[in-house]
Amino acid sequence: MWLPHTRRTLFKLVCCLQTFLIIFVLLTKDKISQRRARMSRTFAIDLAGDTFRLNEDPFQFVSGSFHYFRAPPGRWCWIMRAMRAAGLNALSTYVEWRSHEVHPGHYHYDGHRDIEHFLQLAVEEDLYILLRPGPFICGKRDFGGFPPWLLKVAPDILLRQNHPVYQRYVTRWFQELFPRIQKYLYGNDRPIILVQVENEYGSDAECDPAHAVWLRDLLRTYVQDKAVLYSTDGAFDAYLRCTVDGVYSTVDFTVFKDVNVSFQAQRTRAPQGPLVNAEFEFFPMLLWAGMS
Repeated sequence: MWLPHTRRTLFKLVCCLQTFLIIFVLLTKDKISQRRARMSRTFAIDLAGDTFRLNEDPFQFVSGSFHYFRAPPGRWCWIMRAMRAAGLNALSTYVEWRSHEVHPGHYHYDGHRDIEHFLQLAVEEDLYILLRPGPFICGKRDFGGFPPWLLKVAPDILLRQNHPVYQRYVTRWFQELFPRIQKYLYGNDRPIILVQVENEYGSDAECDPAHAVWLRDLLRTYVQDKAVLYSTDGAFDAYLRCTVDGVYSTVDFTVFKDVNVSFQAQRTRAPQGPLVNAEFEFFPMLLWAGMS
């Protein structure tokens, strides 16, 4: 009786070992496939083809603006699904510095400021992201999204310029922000395909290309080749004077503007590449006192 029992035991062990090996091989192949997929994930500009390329395939995004800090987290998923149902495949969001650093050196990511949760929901809802971290965002927000305490840190501070105090605080803010969101860049298997440098910088009478270069280089340390850097300016030559190399120049205009004329302005700075209206406004701004 001992031999048959031993044979049955050995047979069971062999079956278990075979099953284990099959599962191990399948999991290993899956991990290798995932690693290869991550290595091949690229988002780039095809200048000759006047298009974007997603993993080397021609790609067009149709995005809508949804700023996470304007809505309670319980509505985020619903809004994203509504955007998908409307035919959009991407969303554009600002990152508001003042919401996250209410007081110098004290950062908040709870509730409506939980940007990581917001980006993760975008992954789950299959939406690409155009990230607009500023640091100046406008967005019809108080002080353009800057924390008010910036005006107190140095009496002579110059905002949106190569002023050492301003640069120090911007650098500190990005050092805090980007380690949290780098994993969501497209090259890291996540949805952020574009990262904006400043915001409508050419509309500032004091815009300085040297500052745009400094900010470009600062953002590049975090973004690297995992997403594309871009700028957004009004569709007028005067507003495009602070565009810089290495940052793809796009324009914004309203429904009341001539499309061809507006894109001709973009072509003065981006002779090749996709035509992009990165902020298409289709209604006039409303003020508490009436319509402007």
